[in-house]
Amino acid sequence: MPFSSRRLSSHSPRPSRHGLSAAAVSLAPTPPAAPTKPILIALYLRGNASSSLFASGAVGSSPETVYGLLLCRGDVSASDCFDCGTRVGQDVGQVCNRIKDAALVYNQCYARFSDNGDFLTSIYNSGDFSLLISGTNITSPDVAGYDRAVTELLKATVRHAVENSTRLFATGQWLGTDPGFRNIYSMAQCTPEMSSARCRRCLDDLVGRWWKMFPLNGEGARVAGERCSLRSELGRGPFCTGAPMGRLGASSPAPVPPAVVPTITAGKNNSEEQIGKSRAFLRTCQVNPVTSGITASGNR
Repeated sequence: MPFSSRRLSSHSPRPSRHGLSAAAVSLAPTPPAAPTKPILIALYLRGNASSSLFASGAVGSSPETVYGLLLCRGDVSASDCFDCGTRVGQDVGQVCNRIKDAALVYNQCYARFSDNGDFLTSIYNSGDFSLLISGTNITSPDVAGYDRAVTELLKATVRHAVENSTRLFATGQWLGTDPGFRNIYSMAQCTPEMSSARCRRCLDDLVGRWWKMFPLNGEGARVAGERCSLRSELGRGPFCTGAPMGRLGASSPAPVPPAVVPTITAGKNNSEEQIGKSRAFLRTCQVNPVTSGITASGNR
């Protein structure tokens, strides 16, 4: 499923489905050695996030401080989180070469870097977040039914993340009868240091904005922020590890199972295809085609 991206603001028109690219922000020149600090903070975050799947911190003295945050998807293993952090370290030097504020979005993790640390102290998503959209439309003519299914699934996934998960993370699946959207998969996640109440407010805000940010008939979309993220994708199989934590049907909701961390299956899902093609350089960088991820940047 191809995906594309660009920088959007909350007042921008709904993104088109074709020809999207990332736009520039914070293009103040930086010294040639500046990429070293983003790489150092990326390596620091990688080492500290591998067990808890989350880390934040800073490197350097003011006014040359670089702040960073790394959040791995709540169902990946520690080794997969480490590997995704490694990829961030490899990519961030290129991304931050002449950029003071950048976000990198992968299938397994999200990273944010800036010369301003305000996003680390914000209790909700800061002014910048990442909007990632599919370039493919659903085949069903029942767009209204599809939108209702996505909305119900996202709301149920948010409830599970805040009420039944110690990691403030949940995945879900819609089992429908329309052949045009028989299987829809979802994910909701907050950073683990948030309270359940703040996590719910953060995610509910994203659900409320969903159809204002994304095409009504798009197969997939993702909004990624440094405090909470939400994702929905139509597909033949889930984009996460293990079975979905909750399922909804077209007629009646299925009971939500107890909170568990899905069993990590044999083998890693952090290959070059899974990580490399699922990344988005969210400021000035050329966005690569995505196979099982989504891509873009936004302004709140």
